[in-house]
Amino acid sequence: MSNTITELPVERNDIGYWSHPAFEALIGDREGISSSEFDAWLQANNLEDAYSYWGEEDSKEYLEYAESGSFAKWQPTPPAGLGWFICSIHETEDDGPICIWLRKLPVVG
Repeated sequence: MSNTITELPVERNDIGYWSHPAFEALIGDREGISSSEFDAWLQANNLEDAYSYWGEEDSKEYLEYAESGSFAKWQPTPPAGLGWFICSIHETEDDGPICIWLRKLPVVG
């Protein structure tokens, strides 16, 4: 399968959410998917993933998030290395705001 999932402009909503259309297609109408299903999707699309969590709980932006529910001001830092792009910025029940990053794996062989 050729990898057609590439970086797109990120246009977050008022609260801070944004997801790549390919990720939205994977999730569909469900609230989430299993890690094994996500891992299979990554493998099928020759991608690897990384995560950023909002850990600055003392920041002004985080305090605004706690009061308003909006994390639109959070600008997640990409992981080290080249080629990372945003797959999804959303909120989780356990970890608060999260950013899922993707990048293409090198073609082997």
